[in-house]
Amino acid sequence: MSQENVARHQEAIDAFNARDFAALLALMDDEVDAVGWVAAIEGSYQCHQGIRSWWDDLVDAFPDWRIEVRELRDLGDVTVSKLRAYGHGAGSDIPMEITVWQVARWRGGKCVWWRSFQSEAEALEAVGLTEQAMSQENVEIVRQSIAVSPRSRRRLVERLAVGVPGLFAPIAALVFRLPPKSRVRQAIVRHVVLLGFEAVNRDDLQAAFALYDSNIEVVEPPSVAKLGLTPVPRGREGRIHVQRRWHAEWGEVRMEPYEVLDLGERVVVFSRMKGTGLISEAPFESDCANVITLSAGRVIREEIFLDRTEALEAVGLAE
Repeated sequence: MSQENVARHQEAIDAFNARDFAALLALMDDEVDAVGWVAAIEGSYQCHQGIRSWWDDLVDAFPDWRIEVRELRDLGDVTVSKLRAYGHGAGSDIPMEITVWQVARWRGGKCVWWRSFQSEAEALEAVGLTEQAMSQENVEIVRQSIAVSPRSRRRLVERLAVGVPGLFAPIAALVFRLPPKSRVRQAIVRHVVLLGFEAVNRDDLQAAFALYDSNIEVVEPPSVAKLGLTPVPRGREGRIHVQRRWHAEWGEVRMEPYEVLDLGERVVVFSRMKGTGLISEAPFESDCANVITLSAGRVIREEIFLDRTEALEAVGLAE
């Protein structure tokens, strides 16, 4: 698998959002064949001139259109992404939002073919795969057992991460280009996870979420979402808000991670949440799992579950 293609895919999205056409075109092969969402009924756009036409068509129709990566999969010379696209039509005040699955094929660091689809099934079918083919049998999985220290303090690397935002993102991006079975990657993933959970336990939340993207999306457990609480704002401060809310609702809470699954572009951390009820003062213990999606060395999405099985199902796995 090639994490370089994942990085290129993310760079293309970033270039569009920055309206940097030259940067986007630099990632396209001279003979690229593309079909975007807006122009799907008009056929494909061919070569660099076609990409210019696609760009002009989309920006003219939706001047403030932006794209957020929800999920980005590495399939070797193919990348598959789940995208949230949103904005307003030209001359309209009515907001519009869609979810798109995009498939890109890469050769020599350049995109030679890409298509947009309305569903995951259509996207996978376009490259000869099915959702079942992305299950446990076809994912490179590395499992590690971990345990946090009962006490900790902010280390030098954490002080640097907090004091100089973005300092470690390029390094993390390089690490995540290594295959999950790489010993270097395993050691760093394990270390970063432990530092994060230890920081949460000592209520050092700026350090705990230092590698989180400024626009990260956080999805709370389904059982919590049903309570009708205030929606979680996007961004690092939104993630800190979630943690503060949990402490406010449940009182003293300690997280004890015990297993990490490295799936490539996603990492799953299983832990036990222990604490004492704020009102009842009764001790409690619950399973917890965090499904983390990474891109360009930063956490761009985190899904929180209170059930191990639900977390595994979310990444297409089973016990």
